[in-house]
Amino acid sequence: MNAIAAIMQVTFKEGMRSRVLYAVFLVALLLFLATIVMSGMMMHDINKAAVDLSLAVISVVSVFVAIFVGVGLVAKDIDKRTIYVVLSKPISSYQYVLGKYFGLGLLLLFCTFLLSLLGGGSVLVTKFLLPNYFLNFSLASYLLAIVFIYLKSLLITSVVILYATFTTSSFLSLAMSFLTYVIGISLRNVRDLIAAPDAIGGASSSVLNYSFDVLFYLFPNFSIFDLKHYAAYGLFLGISDYICLTLYFVSYSVFLITISSYAFSRRQFF
Repeated sequence: MNAIAAIMQVTFKEGMRSRVLYAVFLVALLLFLATIVMSGMMMHDINKAAVDLSLAVISVVSVFVAIFVGVGLVAKDIDKRTIYVVLSKPISSYQYVLGKYFGLGLLLLFCTFLLSLLGGGSVLVTKFLLPNYFLNFSLASYLLAIVFIYLKSLLITSVVILYATFTTSSFLSLAMSFLTYVIGISLRNVRDLIAAPDAIGGASSSVLNYSFDVLFYLFPNFSIFDLKHYAAYGLFLGISDYICLTLYFVSYSVFLITISSYAFSRRQFF
């Protein structure tokens, strides 16, 4: 546990010193300010626009930090050979992987907290300026949406760590992580499109349907963590739905981290 905590602490401190992080937050601040301005320019559904835009910014920035900062902190150890120093100490592969995961998770928690303050502030400012458009706004629903954005970013982090343990290039880890995210948020819509024959001008082949079914269950489904629509109207899912989403996150993350630990233990660094 001491080894995991030490690696977690070092990872968090390295992440806080990342220049990418400061650039991301500067862009996020500008986007949140733009959210206030753009929401006021809407002729209708101002509450939906304000909530959608703020949650979209939080989601994009969280994903950006998870992928770009995560790859930089994990793959950098291998690229710059600092992994030799780490493995020369009595630290097992699973302790190293878990330490990196928890360190990145702590960094993402800090980032999500700051983004929540900025995003929630932009929504509340818009609500203060135009209160008649926010009669159905629910802060609890908004915060729940942010919680699941954080879980999504943690799941992406486990994907980043998986690729970093398999590949020998940080660029390759970055490209594969980004591609996995794009596939994970798109597969559900593509699968629904193929399942609707009228939408594609005819029935699709059984091979194509089976292929997308395999991809649908093989890749992590990031789209299920998107609760912007519910937050925009102050709605909630059922308790069982929240539990299922959480269990999906836990099971998939444990699965990926387990594979990462095994793959990392099989790599020859010496």
